[in-house]
Amino acid sequence: MATLEALLAAVLAAPDDEDPRLAYSDAVAATDVARAELIKLQIVLARWRRNRENPSTRPQASARQAELLDKHATRWAASIAPHVQGWSFLRGFVEVVRLDAARFIETAPLLYRTAPILHLDLENVKPVAAELFASPHLARIQSLDLHQNELGDAEAKLLAGSPHLGALRWLGLANNKIGEAGLEALAASTHLPALGYLDFRWNTAGDPTPQDADEYSADSPAAVALQAKFGKRPWLTAKPRFAWPPERDAVVE
Repeated sequence: MATLEALLAAVLAAPDDEDPRLAYSDAVAATDVARAELIKLQIVLARWRRNRENPSTRPQASARQAELLDKHATRWAASIAPHVQGWSFLRGFVEVVRLDAARFIETAPLLYRTAPILHLDLENVKPVAAELFASPHLARIQSLDLHQNELGDAEAKLLAGSPHLGALRWLGLANNKIGEAGLEALAASTHLPALGYLDFRWNTAGDPTPQDADEYSADSPAAVALQAKFGKRPWLTAKPRFAWPPERDAVVE
């Protein structure tokens, strides 16, 4: 029988895969029944988000998740907490971390050996933007929140030109200073094939992205113009959706 250490190593080696997490849950139940419950519960919640399901049992499941995390999250996150400024659990493990961008560049290998991180919230990005967006450590990241980082067109162009963001599905750029040139660079980019959601509120350029989920939505004039010039972009395209904005682990288009 595999040890918990070996099972955790399998989770870390395949952070997007549910099966190693479920195997860890089965094994850890003997010593930490609450952790086993959280893993399976959060996997179910994640499936509901991804599959756009809202069963009647979701409020109870969410409440139970909150109860487990309130009681045990600090203990379960003890190995990653010294290395980051904040963290959140998804699918039973720390998947979301918040930290200084320069610190991420320096410690990414350590972070990835400690938790199955797929989502980043970064601060103080502007001074290290060139190094950050050149980092292969971004290749696994599915959501990236860079709001309120004083980013302008130059940083948006670096992001748009990064060859390491092919897995990125959710991008937060709200409350920066990105203008039309930066927005055009994002729309023109061929390096963001999975991007389905962009939070572009409160920038120098107007926000051209969809604002709601209902069937009456239409592409904004700016979105029409950008897509006429650069091709269809899911993050610019209005259509009926289950929820908008999507949760950061639930962008499926």
